[in-house]
Order: sequence, then structure tokens, then C-alpha cells
Amino acid sequence: MIEYTLALIRILSRAMRKRAVLLSLAFITLLFTLSSCISEDAGEARSWESLSLAGKRLELIDDERIETYALAKEGWASTVIGYRHGAVTGPVMYWKIADGNLLLSESHDFDTIEAIPPPRVSGAILTVRRGLFETEKFRLSN
Repeated sequence: MIEYTLALIRILSRAMRKRAVLLSLAFITLLFTLSSCISEDAGEARSWESLSLAGKRLELIDDERIETYALAKEGWASTVIGYRHGAVTGPVMYWKIADGNLLLSESHDFDTIEAIPPPRVSGAILTVRRGLFETEKFRLSN
């Protein structure tokens, strides 16, 4: 009887492990799919290179946060980062496009702070993915 019980436990254990692996794979696939999606309504997929960013300004469209990048041709960016009705700072950062991503860094050696994947563009509005599930909109201007 004990052997029968142990055999049954082993069979159930194997079945549960297989199910757990399948569920884990399904969950990872779902996360990957969701993380790489930006709605088609956000505009046309474009490369950063096609936007000729040098000399232009990116401004976050947000009710609470301020994030503005004035992108100089020389590869530095005058920035304003903070909160409306709160603390704001204006560091000089560095920017470049590499491997299709917009890279932003505090140092010219590019110990990258952030790599922003290519945007979707609708008029002067850029929709970008930041993090796994977050998308944000920036206004692009001269």
C-alpha cells in the first residue's frame, strides 16, 4: 500500500511539474508579447535615425512629470526633469542612437541610463515603450 501511494505521488508530482513548466512558458510568452506591443493606433513605426533628432526637442506629455530633452548635434542634451509643482533639475546629458535605440547617459562614455526602443509616430507625437508595460508619449519639435 505504501509503495502504491509513493508511486501515485511520483506520478502526480511529474504531472504537476510538466503543467507548471507549460504554465510558466505560457506566462513568459504572454509577458513578452505584451511588453513588445504598442498599439497600432499610436502611429507609424519609425526608426530614430529617420527622425533626424539633432537640433530637436523631445517633451514628455504627462500631467504630473516633466521630462524635456533638447538634443544638440554634438551629442549632448540639455534636459529638464522633475515634477510639475515640485522639484525640477536640469542636468546636461549625452545622447546617441545605437542598435536602433535612443541612448541617454550621464557620461560621454555612455554608461547608459536608458535605451529607448524605436517609436511609433503620429504627426509630432512619438509613442515609446519604457519598461515592460509602460508606454509614454513625447512631443517632437524644432
